[in-house]
Amino acid sequence: MRRLEKAGLGKVVRREERVGALAKIYSPISPFIAVKLFEGERIEGVKGKITELEFLKPFIERGKPNFIIILGSPDPHGKYGAQASDGFVAVDLGLFLGTFLTQSSLNYKLDTEIDERDLKQNLILVGGPKANMVMDRINKRLPIYFDTKNEFNIISKISRKVYVQDDVGIIIKIDNPFAKKKKILVIGGKKFKGTRAAVVAVIKKTKEIVEGNKFGKGVARVVRGIDRDCDGRIDDVEFLE
Repeated sequence: MRRLEKAGLGKVVRREERVGALAKIYSPISPFIAVKLFEGERIEGVKGKITELEFLKPFIERGKPNFIIILGSPDPHGKYGAQASDGFVAVDLGLFLGTFLTQSSLNYKLDTEIDERDLKQNLILVGGPKANMVMDRINKRLPIYFDTKNEFNIISKISRKVYVQDDVGIIIKIDNPFAKKKKILVIGGKKFKGTRAAVVAVIKKTKEIVEGNKFGKGVARVVRGIDRDCDGRIDDVEFLE
């Protein structure tokens, strides 16, 4: 109790005689006390979602959504005339994000609905540049991008590798080129399987994602989808870089 008092966490509010001795009655200085254990280190071996919350900054702040999810339109559109099918996997992504929210709101738009004001927000882009026109606008800025002139194969500027498989996806977190102090989270693949693999990685492998690319720094990862239970749906991933 003396140590708590010395640390400024408690104080003596009165003294009483009890059984022939003088007793000190203590009280905390506040009904709420927050403790910051250390600076800059990740907390390991505890229950909670610390890693996920750090990864999702600034898209989610204090339980409030601070982002727009942008999906490709399911109608033929854009210079490639493509129809997006990634909206199905966005349901799983939305359920995952919802576990961190204390309030909800309408936070998604199709790429055909986006205006310049929307681009200046924190953005979560789902799908590849063939069917998501906002992805197409930032594609060449990405450290791992899609080769729009060659079957939309994935090319890594970091490792100089090329990925041609349909079940390969990318997860990248970058500064928003349309607005200072805003971020973009890219979750996409060459085709539907690749985007699903990227979403599964975000949901199940966040800790591995934030470890960064083994060939460089920052959140820029490549994953390949795996169907562990052989039901025809990707339910796990392996990291290629």
